[in-house]
Amino acid sequence: MPSITRLFHQVSDLDIRIEGTWSIDCVHLISTLMDLSQLRKLKLIDKFDRNSSQIIITNYLKIFEQVHNVRSLVIIIPWLSKTDTKITNQLCSMIPSHIEHLKIDVRSIKDMKIVLERLDHLSSVTFRFFDSTSTWQTKIIEWVLYRRDLIHCKETSELHLWLGLKKTNMPQRHGTSLHVGPITVDWIFYYISDPTNIPPYFPVPKGNYTCTHGRTYYDDTTSQGRCMREVYDQRCIPIFFSDVLSINNNYSCDFLNVGATKTAYLILHDDRPKDAPECCIIGQPFHPPPRNFSDNLYIKKASTIEVK
Repeated sequence: MPSITRLFHQVSDLDIRIEGTWSIDCVHLISTLMDLSQLRKLKLIDKFDRNSSQIIITNYLKIFEQVHNVRSLVIIIPWLSKTDTKITNQLCSMIPSHIEHLKIDVRSIKDMKIVLERLDHLSSVTFRFFDSTSTWQTKIIEWVLYRRDLIHCKETSELHLWLGLKKTNMPQRHGTSLHVGPITVDWIFYYISDPTNIPPYFPVPKGNYTCTHGRTYYDDTTSQGRCMREVYDQRCIPIFFSDVLSINNNYSCDFLNVGATKTAYLILHDDRPKDAPECCIIGQPFHPPPRNFSDNLYIKKASTIEVK
């Protein structure tokens, strides 16, 4: 079979807008113009007649079979808010598991639950709806909070949800005491130089930024005090301005806070800067924060993000 010479190479973002009718060979034509497996973000905007929904489903399936590296997916179908849940179910059955961020039109709170239950691998989801007076937002937030950790942001016709760990073992209350064990949190840390570029971000901040993945291990159940470890996989948090550990934070690092010694350590790895030590003390005495540390954080009023 002869190889395909494509006009566009390494395309990462693609918007497909259908104003009238899907042509029979539309998807084939797109795949000859570019390598769909290179995409990271995909937006599907479809204003096609809802009576021909199966044509849409068929073409979406063809596209999803080729976009192996897409992480962010937007599906805007205005008439989706006026149809039954069948289409929502069909879409959820096709959306690949490698999708992390989804934006989709919904008709009801039932549609929202279908998306959240069937696509429970998502890191974030934005629901678009057209009834701004609806109480859906409050109801679905309460529904999700009972099942998993959540950060949310309300807008007039959109609801943004950043989904955390599932609550598989719900803590039990005994009288007035609440006993919670050690926790682990996975996160993405964004470094943004513009102070006016504040949350919410969906799925990433606008403008210039760098980021790192990481996780926090936290245990305040020990007899010797709180212990915490923060792991930064790609970039260390830019708080060191010495000649060795400069503002160029392009190296991985761990922060280890030991309750028994009341000491904070910085642990560096093989990618550390030249002449940097493998380990050093950065704080003593030092105490990891309490669980409710966010209650005392200063939050700019312009930010509408809510943490639960």
